[in-house]
Amino acid sequence: MNYGYQWYSLPRDDDADAIYGGLCSLFLIAVIASAAKYGPWPMNLGCGLYLAGMVGYVAFVMWIGPRRDPETTMFREFAYFWRNAGLLKLTGWPAFLLGDLISPQSERGVFISMTASGLRRKSHTIHANTAYEIGCDDARRFDGHCDSVALAANRISDTAVDLSAAACRTTALTAALAGATNAALAQTPGGTTVVVTTKFLNGYDRKNDNMVHDGPVVQSDVLVTFGNGAFFDLWGSTGLDFRPNGGREIDWTVGWGGKHISAGLTYFDLAPLFSRGGNGDMFFPFFETRKKYSFRDSHHALTPFFIAEGVILTKGTSRNSGAFISGGLRHRWTISKRVAFGEEWKTLLDTGVFRRNRGLVPSWSASLDVKLGKRITLTPASVRLIGPGPWIHDQRKFHAVLGFGMSTRFGP
Repeated sequence: MNYGYQWYSLPRDDDADAIYGGLCSLFLIAVIASAAKYGPWPMNLGCGLYLAGMVGYVAFVMWIGPRRDPETTMFREFAYFWRNAGLLKLTGWPAFLLGDLISPQSERGVFISMTASGLRRKSHTIHANTAYEIGCDDARRFDGHCDSVALAANRISDTAVDLSAAACRTTALTAALAGATNAALAQTPGGTTVVVTTKFLNGYDRKNDNMVHDGPVVQSDVLVTFGNGAFFDLWGSTGLDFRPNGGREIDWTVGWGGKHISAGLTYFDLAPLFSRGGNGDMFFPFFETRKKYSFRDSHHALTPFFIAEGVILTKGTSRNSGAFISGGLRHRWTISKRVAFGEEWKTLLDTGVFRRNRGLVPSWSASLDVKLGKRITLTPASVRLIGPGPWIHDQRKFHAVLGFGMSTRFGP
């Protein structure tokens, strides 16, 4: 048995994770900067090949794993890949792909080896076989979690009828809201815009990887932006079972936004709504700064950002409160006049909200937007991958949130 690391594997050391992350980020920046130097055509080709390589790399990992290890499956390999610092591997996929071609191990085997090596590093008295057996036990528990998620994914098709019915109800509500919005805009000052958005997702997972409802949800949002930069946002969520559970929530936000900064306050009205029952509600003061870089004639835009958020609970002790500090990069690719691809790479520092472990939560989200007209935009597919990172050893797990939606814009 191989109890050590593969030569290319990320060690379970937080400092090493940070070093690898920085190196991979520098590699990504170098690729984009080099392509942008030679004009729009190399920029588009470079980004296209880079994204295609990422997809191909994940497909290869999922395909080769079960052929190397009969105890794993394609879905398990994907979950283990993400758990083994998959976000960093995706960023620097050319180097890691070479390692996966040479290595005889599956991602499941890498997880067992890394767990065993981590145990031996913490306790020098533990025997290698014992550490390996503990790693196998952890893998079997994680296998069960992966199989449960796969079973839930297979049952998504069974909710198609419920989704269609909910879509009809939501469309009717949106149409009524649109009529009221048009009437309101006729009497508002110039520069006021209203955007109404509806999404259907396979679960509700908060930004710190807190899965509050592991089932289909419908989420709607009304954003009103005034000409002076002030804005008001009303966001609501409910599970398709339409019961008072974690999927039911209403968020009220007021704030102001400029070209490079935004600030405001959000009130999270959690189930049971309009009460302070349960675990109580939350206040989220927030501040964001960003800078957009557009590459001439390349149809690409990069926006690095930094966000600071406070978490203040209306019930319980101050030990449940804390802060979220996050930063990352947004990428927007305007493929044509009607089609655009957007993605966001983000790392969030959870200071220990709700007395959870303090640590990093990496995530990646992407969506495809198709304009159906001047006011309506369809999002036929969206994905969000999120999971616990360094220093987090609580019950948080990797999640993939999939969905689709539509937005309607009113105003200038």
